[in-house]
Amino acid sequence: TEPEVALVCSARTIVDEHSTVLQTWSHFPDGARLPGAAVIRACLFAEKNLIGEPSVVMFRKGQAGRGFNPAYRQLVDLEMWLHLLEGGIFANFGAPLSSFRVHDSQQSAVNARENATLDDLQQLFREYLDKPYLRLNRLLRSYLAFDICYRIWKSWKVYGYLTEEGALARIATCRSIASFRLGLPLYKAIKPIAKFGLKLQHTFR
Repeated sequence: TEPEVALVCSARTIVDEHSTVLQTWSHFPDGARLPGAAVIRACLFAEKNLIGEPSVVMFRKGQAGRGFNPAYRQLVDLEMWLHLLEGGIFANFGAPLSSFRVHDSQQSAVNARENATLDDLQQLFREYLDKPYLRLNRLLRSYLAFDICYRIWKSWKVYGYLTEEGALARIATCRSIASFRLGLPLYKAIKPIAKFGLKLQHTFR
């Protein structure tokens, strides 16, 4: 009845390995109708899937003919949601209609340790940051692109998921190592302000 709506999602409860409800997740207000571009921007700024897993979304079969992109391993669902939202409005149903189990052995945790999430974020940013309908200025695009490089650096320096050589090789696919090292102090100084600004800009409540 609403042909302009391209994607619908609902809240979901988060449960542990014993099916104990931990919390309810929903990043959008009940009944929200939002432009697809606004939700795409919010997900890119947060660098995560704010919409949800395949069990909490609905979309029209006719708009999903392309299918999921096999180039992605962890963010395959998010990439599909962004693809669909390029064609219409996002709608949210606030009541939780499903549950999502979290535990240390789940595939998303394994993929994070194997840096599949980082790989997919880099790919997603390459595909979306320059989309004209997102209206991202040069400074914002530069910040987001640097933020991905910083996450790669942390994957080595903080979490130990990468070797130094592996981290620097990944960063080099985004920018020169020299420019990354030079920009790191400035990035760290402005990151808290930038994160607050991005969150404020895309608070849908």
